Amino acid sequence: MSSQAQPLLTSGRWVTVLRWLSDLSSPAAKADPELAYVRAIAAVFRNDVAAAESWLDVASTGPPEAIGVMGLPLGFRTDFLRAIIGVNDVARAEAAARRAIESAPGPAWTGVALAALGQSQYLRGDCVAAQQSLRRAVGLIPDANPMLLTFAIGNLALAELAEGSSRHAAPLLDAALEQIRTIGQGLTPSGAILHMACGERARADGDPRTAVAWFEAATAMLEQSTRSTWLANAHLLQARALRDLGDSVGQTRSLELADALLDRLPDPGALPARSRDLRGSMTSPVRHLTEFGEQLSGREVTVLQLAAAGLTQREIAEQLFISYNTVKSHLKATYRKLGATSRDDAMTRWASLRDSGLGPPEEPGNHPGDVA
Repeated sequence: MSSQAQPLLTSGRWVTVLRWLSDLSSPAAKADPELAYVRAIAAVFRNDVAAAESWLDVASTGPPEAIGVMGLPLGFRTDFLRAIIGVNDVARAEAAARRAIESAPGPAWTGVALAALGQSQYLRGDCVAAQQSLRRAVGLIPDANPMLLTFAIGNLALAELAEGSSRHAAPLLDAALEQIRTIGQGLTPSGAILHMACGERARADGDPRTAVAWFEAATAMLEQSTRSTWLANAHLLQARALRDLGDSVGQTRSLELADALLDRLPDPGALPARSRDLRGSMTSPVRHLTEFGEQLSGREVTVLQLAAAGLTQREIAEQLFISYNTVKSHLKATYRKLGATSRDDAMTRWASLRDSGLGPPEEPGNHPGDVA
């Protein structure tokens, strides 16, 4: 089964594999390390990283030297896959990447493991080391593996741009995006990483408005999966671009969305520190005063803006990782402070406050589709 399933997965026929796996539900089948590895890959294709991590734990109980259909030892396979997908726990992912580098059966697979290591180093905040790992990775991963090659290019561009450089990877981004779209994988987490890198390139070029559009496109992709560390990072990058635009309200909202994710992760690397630094670099906060002299909190403003964008109360709760009752409480408090009796009334009063200068300015109207 596992020898047949892995080629099908890599060729995109993962629905067939999922159907096979659903028929193999006995305790013995669920405890089989090779089948567990296949189940982990299938979970990745479903964007269910938590399930993939659990199946990798089962796969790790097998003999690490066991050779699979691709000629790769089981230990290497479990380590490199965990290193790539397991970035909600950056330290664990980095340790897995280092093990994969040690056990890689050839230069191309060493490149794959180095790409995973560079990702963890970037998220941990060591961008100098990340650049070294990722430059080696780009040189070792063959063109015949476009998913992992573009993954390495996107991470390298982010690490370089974080250090103020764009000489190596940034010129490769457009070709990498075209390549990953050509194989039908443009909306994957790898595609989102490339979008983030394009956003950082635009910001470095002095175009924060275009950068925000790239970041919005990246968050839309990542919201479909459970790769929360990268989603939090997208919000943080967007917050910095919004700061450059002078949009303190939008920056605050992006930071709150990032922090809501980071609070739920076991080890998100340096991202909490990046969030604190961004908050510390904000200009004096806008006072969201109502005509009654009461101030709207940052979270109340965020909830109100999401409601204005058409989200239901339950959708707002899901996006902000708060309870439905908390959303109701925020809206109730906002209506009271604004003297409103309904959502439409609150929107009208809020728009009036913006026009009068008491509230924050309108957010820039960016459309990810313009650049994605």
